[in-house]
Amino acid sequence: MASDAGALPGRVARALVLAATQAIANAVQHAGAAGLQVTVQARAAGIRVRIADAGGGFDPAAIPEDRLGIRGSIVARTAAVGGRARVQTTASGTVVTLEWGRRA
Repeated sequence: MASDAGALPGRVARALVLAATQAIANAVQHAGAAGLQVTVQARAAGIRVRIADAGGGFDPAAIPEDRLGIRGSIVARTAAVGGRARVQTTASGTVVTLEWGRRA
């Protein structure tokens, strides 16, 4: 952790941990944990968590509406605490980035 990083509000920490846990579970289940990397960058302005794998990627449009792993457990959970989640996927892997910033 960077020396200027302050404590996160509990609800933010919980949301980011749960969203990251879902992203890791998805990488294990769907990519066999190939190339799995998790990085956390904490600064005074906020935090960024990046979960990446080297799996075959997927087509986000092909995910059935009743599947809530990405939409509910990652994107909506992060948005509910004022953060942002991005999912980028290609044939060479998937990267989920969770970001939350402090408001001035």
